[in-house]
Amino acid sequence: VALVAAARVDVYRRTVGTRAWGRALDCADAASCRERVVLADPSGVYVASGGRVQDAVMRYDAATGERRWSRPAAVDHPRRAIAGEGWVAFEEGNPPFALAFVDLHTGAVRGRWQPTYQGAPRPMPVLSADGARLVAADLRPLGALARVALVDERGGELVGTVLSRPAGADNDPITSVFMAQRWIGFVPDPAAGKGILAVADLTERDPLRSLPVDTFRAPLPRGSALVLWRGEASRAVVWAMDPASPARPLWTTKVPTSSEDPGVALAGRWLVVVDPTTPVRVTVVDADTGARGAALPLVAASQAQVSAAGAAGSGVVFALGGTVVGLMP
Repeated sequence: VALVAAARVDVYRRTVGTRAWGRALDCADAASCRERVVLADPSGVYVASGGRVQDAVMRYDAATGERRWSRPAAVDHPRRAIAGEGWVAFEEGNPPFALAFVDLHTGAVRGRWQPTYQGAPRPMPVLSADGARLVAADLRPLGALARVALVDERGGELVGTVLSRPAGADNDPITSVFMAQRWIGFVPDPAAGKGILAVADLTERDPLRSLPVDTFRAPLPRGSALVLWRGEASRAVVWAMDPASPARPLWTTKVPTSSEDPGVALAGRWLVVVDPTTPVRVTVVDADTGARGAALPLVAASQAQVSAAGAAGSGVVFALGGTVVGLMP
C-alpha cells in the first residue's frame, strides 16, 4: 500500500501493516506538494508530480524505495496506469484520453494509442494487461454489446472490434475478462437468476459465442478458468468452468450458509465465502480443486466489517474494522 502525505511517499506491507520504506519527495513544503500515486504494484511505485497538468512521473523500486527514474509526464494529468511486460501505460485524464506506453526500466516513451469510437476520441473504461499487450474494453457502446481492442507496447492496434449483442443479452455486461486469447463479457439477468457469458476469440476473429450460466453473479477469473457461484436457501454453490469447454464444470462444491447472499471474494488461490452469522463464519475453498475447508468463526459484529484483503503466502488475510486477521486454510 503506497501513500503520499506531508511531502513523503511511504509504502506499507499489505499483509502485516508495517512500513517497508519511505522517501521524501521533491516538494518545497507539505502544503504545496501535489504528488500522488498513480500505480503501486510489484513493478514499482509510480508517483506523478505537479498540479492540474502533471510535470513528471517517477518510478520507485517497490521493494527498496530506490528511485529508478524520473521523466516528464508522457500524458497530461495521468489518471490511470497499467503495467505490462516491460512497460507501463499511462492514460490521459483530459480529452482526448490518449495512452502513452512508457518503458518500465528507462521511462522513455515507446508509443501512443488514441482510442476512438465512430471516428471520435472516446476513452476505454476497462483497461488491463495481458503480457506484452494492453486489453481495452468499453461495456457501454451505443447499439452494441462491447467494443474491445488489443494494443501492443508501441501503441499499435492489433485488434479493434465492436461486438453485437447475442440473443437474450438484454442488459449491459458488468465485467470484462481476457484469458487464453478470448474476451469474455458477463451479462447478468437478476430477475431470472441467470446470466450469459459472451465469449469472443479476438485473434481468430471467431463469431461471438453465447454461454448461459445459472447465476447472475459476476465470474471470478482464476488461471485459465472462471469461478462462478450462486446463493441458495442454505448454501452457496460454487463451480469452475473452462470457457473453451463449458459443457462440464471442472469442479463443484457446496458451502453451507445461513443466507442466500453471502460475501464471496477471490484472494489468490483461495475463494473466500463469508457467512453473515454472528459471529461471522468464513469458509475457504481451493479455487483450483474445489476442496473446501472448515467454517471458521471470526470475531466481528457484521459481515460488513469483513473483507478479503488478499493472499498472503499460503494463507488469506482479512480486514475486520481496524484489525487484520490471517488464516491458514
